Amino acid sequence: MKGWPDLKLKTPRKLAIQRAECTSKETINKYYKELGTIMTQYSLHDKPENIYNIDETGFSTEHNPSKVVCNINLKVQAITSPRGSNVTVIGSGNALGRSLPPYYIFPWKKWNPNFLEGTPTGSNGECTESGWSNSAVFKRFLQIHFLKYAQRNNDIGKLSGSAYTKAMTPSNLCSSFRKTGIFPFKHTVPESAMKPATLYTINDNEPKEIQTTNDNTTTTACDHENTQSLLVASNKEKDEIK
Repeated sequence: MKGWPDLKLKTPRKLAIQRAECTSKETINKYYKELGTIMTQYSLHDKPENIYNIDETGFSTEHNPSKVVCNINLKVQAITSPRGSNVTVIGSGNALGRSLPPYYIFPWKKWNPNFLEGTPTGSNGECTESGWSNSAVFKRFLQIHFLKYAQRNNDIGKLSGSAYTKAMTPSNLCSSFRKTGIFPFKHTVPESAMKPATLYTINDNEPKEIQTTNDNTTTTACDHENTQSLLVASNKEKDEIK
């Protein structure tokens, strides 16, 4: 590669086919158009404290052994946990830079408060058979956890607690809303990000449109790869939210 200074060998980032299909120019333009309409309708352009993003990530409980120094003729083994164990963490924060405590989904049948040992203050969670989130879990998260903190100004827990606190900093949260063009509101997605979508024809696989409820709350979701995003906005005082 030394003969081509403008070229560099890089490892491509993984991009699921669902995400590639969702990044077409038409879909992105439609999203920003609808988002702009909602933000104008509820006077959100100057209310970053009322704009929230919610996403989830997973932690595998399977131990991945590192390399060890041993005799060349020795077959090295390491004891690991059973395959398939996964813990999901739902995180959220607003465009002002304020993060909410995480919500954990553990792959067990019975809840134990010790699961939250070492997690950030205010953390909560529940158990599902697989450790993955679903629509029922997401609804409970909104009702018993999100609204609780949005109204106010185990080993997995210990490992993720520190990382969550470091990642959900005011600067990171503000930067994410700014780079995505949500706040300040501006269509900032480059043409290059939409290239993968040209390989697919989008028919019935478009994201759900933004919907407005009767309680002055607006939501938008793209339920690909079990990922939910939520835009919450209210013209009422936060202490009136129930």
